[in-house]
Amino acid sequence: MSKTTPTGSLTILLTFDPYQVQGARLSIPLLMIDEHIPQFAQFDHLPEGVYSGTIVAFLTNGEEAVHRIRIKIVQNQGNLHEFRISGRPQEVIVRPVDADNKTILFSELKIENVDMNFRPVRDERGLICKVRPGDYQVQIILPNLSIKTLPLRITSDTQMYTLTIADRHAQSRREARVDLNVPIDYQTTEGLWIPTESVNISARGVCLVKRKWSLEDENMQLRIYLPIVAAPLICPARIRWVKEDGSSSAMGLEMYLTQNLKKELNKWLAQNEKKPLK
Repeated sequence: MSKTTPTGSLTILLTFDPYQVQGARLSIPLLMIDEHIPQFAQFDHLPEGVYSGTIVAFLTNGEEAVHRIRIKIVQNQGNLHEFRISGRPQEVIVRPVDADNKTILFSELKIENVDMNFRPVRDERGLICKVRPGDYQVQIILPNLSIKTLPLRITSDTQMYTLTIADRHAQSRREARVDLNVPIDYQTTEGLWIPTESVNISARGVCLVKRKWSLEDENMQLRIYLPIVAAPLICPARIRWVKEDGSSSAMGLEMYLTQNLKKELNKWLAQNEKKPLK
């Protein structure tokens, strides 16, 4: 006797400004949906699961705007998903702050489905972004290299957005990180040394290219090849975050150096600085 695939319905509710948007097309390839839809549309007998798709907004000026979406189908439910679609991106300012409403300088943020890479915050006023109104998730790499994810709702009538991170991680970085490629080895739990290189580095932490290896412990040893010492510098470090972006991977580590080594490293970084993170 064959097993019946669990199914549910999908209900789509679109919100948009009719002066900017005159229609929309929904495409979810795995569900074989590709059609023009009104502001309210329903699809029945769809297999449960999570699916990716797009809503193409047809703008009144003749242009098109593509909105990436993810929907979830739960068995025997209506599964309402509401999307706000809009026209041209607008310029807004996103400002990560601590509990005292101070901008967290030297943090980095990335708006999912908008930014390709993390962008550093070096201005007290925040970071200028071009984004359409809608709901987003923002990833923020904090000064101690930990990473937070916060929701962000962009509306057409607001230009400034504050993201509050009220914990001990929201501290300004004491040393700015510098974009610099330095040979580094990191040690696996099996004792093997994996060769890689830094993406950026400071006397407190380093972001490096992560090679293929499953992380079993947040603590590890680093072997850093610097011209300021005769032999490779070996120091303990702790993994603060790991991110996977398609074919590339990176991880941020907090390094534990002696005060003398920190001083020497800061001096060398200042002399060899190529491009400070903005």
